[in-house]
Amino acid sequence: LREDWRLLAFTLSATILTCVLFGLAPALRASQIAPSAALAAGRTTLGRQRFGLRRILVIAQVALSLLLIVSALLFARSLGKLLDLNAGFRQDGLIYTTLDYVRLKLPVEQRHAFKRNMLERIRTVPGVASVAETTILPAGLNYWRMGVTADAASPPRQTKFNWVSPGYFQTMETAMLAGRDFDARDTELSPTVAVVNEAFVRDFFQGANPQSGDPIGRTFRSVAEPGYPEANYRVIGIVKNSKYQDIREEFQPIVFAPEAQHPSPTTFQVLMIRSNMATASLVGGIKESVSAANPEIGVDF
Repeated sequence: LREDWRLLAFTLSATILTCVLFGLAPALRASQIAPSAALAAGRTTLGRQRFGLRRILVIAQVALSLLLIVSALLFARSLGKLLDLNAGFRQDGLIYTTLDYVRLKLPVEQRHAFKRNMLERIRTVPGVASVAETTILPAGLNYWRMGVTADAASPPRQTKFNWVSPGYFQTMETAMLAGRDFDARDTELSPTVAVVNEAFVRDFFQGANPQSGDPIGRTFRSVAEPGYPEANYRVIGIVKNSKYQDIREEFQPIVFAPEAQHPSPTTFQVLMIRSNMATASLVGGIKESVSAANPEIGVDF
């Protein structure tokens, strides 16, 4: 986070103005009363005001202030835990953008190639260290699940799925424990492959060591759904656990499949971009690059 001095100046001005406005009226009123008269009035009205409106307001103010302090402390404690939480990827230095291709009316068979070209174009934008495509924004509360079974004798179980492009784990800085990442070998026409996380190995390949080469080469099957035919996946890599839907959730089994093998390519593209450049400058460069490719492409950060 970067300091915004305009916001700080506004907050300071609003605080000073509030103190002046709410303190000036009582001060002016008190200055018009003689001290002796105020003391005399206090002695005569003290008993009647013991349980008056002013006392009730003071009690309510103290109670609300105490509640506010406790809530602030609890919030600070929760925020500290979230900042120290292991999400399985490096959160800082990441920006994501969504490219909308609806206006282009691309045929389904051209979408994969068009998206790959856009990735290469954005990769050349100054300040972009790495970029990759994903169908699910990490810890973005959205998710996709499919029925999966690794044993013909076991019923399918719903497992989280994500289709990503080569370089996704490098961009997210999620460690590869064994095997390989997706690359140019994984195309629409090649056998379906997958990278799975430690939790998937634990739940579906009982007894296998995620950090060894044991799970590499094993297969599992996805259940057919509308637009997603049944497929057999061969495991080519194992990655460390990472958060998928919610930053607070426990690590759960995740299947990563190559975006090039997505059975129903959409008309939008979610990109994860890693950069050390200031966000405003990076966003401007990406918008210029996308507009140069086609001004009809929608861009959202």
